Amino acid sequence: MDSIKRLIRIVTVGLKKRIKMTGQEKISISTIQKQLAGLSDTMGTIIAGSEPDFIHLGSDLQSIFSTAVRLSDIVIQSAQGCADDSEEKILARISGFAKESVDKLKGCRNRISESLTILDSGKSDLERLAGLCSKQEKISMLLNVIALNIAVESSRNRQSSEMFIVFAQEIKQVSENMKDITRNLYEDSVATCNRQTTIQTEIAVRFNQLSTVTVGAENIVSEAVKKIDQLSILFEDAMQNGIRYSKEISDQVAEVVMAIQFHDIVRQQIEHVVQALADTERLCREEDTDADTGNVPGKIYAILQIQAAQIQQVILEIENAEGRITRSLENIEVKASRLVACLSESFVSRNGAEGSSDNPFVILIQSLEELGLLLNQAYDLQSLMDGAATEASSSVSGLAGHTKKVQDISLDLHRKALNAIIKSAHLGERGATFEILAQEVTAVSEESNLFANQVIRMIDSVSSLAGRLGGAGQNRIGEEVKEMNRSEFQVDEEVKKIKDTYRLFLENTSRASEISKELETSIRETRVFVSFLKTLLEQLNVPLKELEKAMEELSPWKNDGENQAEDIPDAAKRYTMESERVIHLQITGQHHLQEKQEKQEKQDDPVSDLPSEEAPVELFIDDDQTNIELFDETSSDPESVEWFESDPDAKDHVEAPEEEKNDNIELF
Repeated sequence: MDSIKRLIRIVTVGLKKRIKMTGQEKISISTIQKQLAGLSDTMGTIIAGSEPDFIHLGSDLQSIFSTAVRLSDIVIQSAQGCADDSEEKILARISGFAKESVDKLKGCRNRISESLTILDSGKSDLERLAGLCSKQEKISMLLNVIALNIAVESSRNRQSSEMFIVFAQEIKQVSENMKDITRNLYEDSVATCNRQTTIQTEIAVRFNQLSTVTVGAENIVSEAVKKIDQLSILFEDAMQNGIRYSKEISDQVAEVVMAIQFHDIVRQQIEHVVQALADTERLCREEDTDADTGNVPGKIYAILQIQAAQIQQVILEIENAEGRITRSLENIEVKASRLVACLSESFVSRNGAEGSSDNPFVILIQSLEELGLLLNQAYDLQSLMDGAATEASSSVSGLAGHTKKVQDISLDLHRKALNAIIKSAHLGERGATFEILAQEVTAVSEESNLFANQVIRMIDSVSSLAGRLGGAGQNRIGEEVKEMNRSEFQVDEEVKKIKDTYRLFLENTSRASEISKELETSIRETRVFVSFLKTLLEQLNVPLKELEKAMEELSPWKNDGENQAEDIPDAAKRYTMESERVIHLQITGQHHLQEKQEKQEKQDDPVSDLPSEEAPVELFIDDDQTNIELFDETSSDPESVEWFESDPDAKDHVEAPEEEKNDNIELF
């Protein structure tokens, strides 16, 4: 059935070619020539005139993208500088430093508490030592009385005098020495005890203050760490949002870039339309020569119908592109505002302006400054503790100097008491009194020896306590003093760094706001400039209306020109876009043949599922099993086409020699 229809159409075309055009047809063709005169140049001028606008638009997009990149970089870098939790990042470092500072304050408090306990024990020992000295002074007075009694008894006879007068003088001297040593030891003990009591009292007061400020420091550092964690989270969120919005901006810019690429497509489509109009002018010129050109009005109508559809498609693509560009620019503007908000809203709108009590940066700086003051107080207190330890060590060294003197007196008395007993034995009955006095000296010697041992124990105890202050403990405190001193300077450095970071952050926020405004201005200007696409649409509507007007002139012959476009093979060869081919096939009514061809191709080659837009569209393929043939050996009638053999013009359209009866008839 299809073969018969094709045959009838070909015969009809052949007959029409043998008939000269009527006068009405010639008038219409002449009118069309006038209407289409210069239309090709007009369309070429329209496209050429839009070239600078597209270049300008591309330059604007490049500027927008560059500005958006600068905005993204400054936001991400500003957030990234603090969001990282590595030790090199300032927030993480300050957090660790603040926690270490509290630990140092606690350690300092504990060690000073231990030192106060040591000082208190030393004070008790010194008080007991002073009490022993008071008792020993009375013993020295007793010894002096014994010496006086020995002197009196020795004066009774010459022998007694020879044996005990010197002894009495020696005992008296020992008594004086004991008195002096005991008094000196007493005074040194009392003085040392008083000094340590004063220092201990001052340290105790400051220790209570330190205990209070340590608790305060814990609260301060806890608040500071909270703010650091808050800042870290805010910066991390800002960085992640910055990265996300930056990518979204890039995607939107890419969307605009993709949208304006339609310019090349539109240019090619218009060029093809212009070339098709040139075909129309050629047909008109053939008509003017009175050549046997067949149904020229019908052919022209078919060509103009296709070109009008192509221009309508171009207009639709421009409208779609204009909408995509406008929406993308609006999205870029929104994303840019959100990008800036990553910094500004997090730290200004939510937490107040610079200097606000709600600003985590301000709170962190204040906390660090207060921590620095506390560390300074701890440093002063430990310095005082250092002085107390030095004083205790010096005082104990002085007390230790009395130990040998006390021991020497005790030994001297013991020897003298033994000598007195021996001498009294030589006197016999006359030495009884001396023996009693010698026993008294011995008793005093034993008391003195006991005193000496007690003094030694007391001084050793005080020395041991002083050693705990001035030895390893003092070394720890001394190192801690140095460490606290370093920490004080470190606090100053960290406060300076966080202030610098905050200042840089504010500068970056301000800079980001400026860049955002710059970007908003560029986008606003570009959105205004994109209106040139509307102008381009209006300009393209002019030739479209001209074509429609020409088609209206040729409408009486539109049915005669049905499917005439397939007789112009150059038209389809020009197409470079699938959309052009589809429009051509739809206008000529041959799209169902292409669908049949594509379906058959998929059956033959299921792997080849994705057709290329650049591949030429063929109505028929060269597979013998899928050919659509006009004639075959069994049904062709030679007589039915006999007139073609006698008509050279007809043979130009269809030649069916015996050996080529099975050839394909292809549109392209």
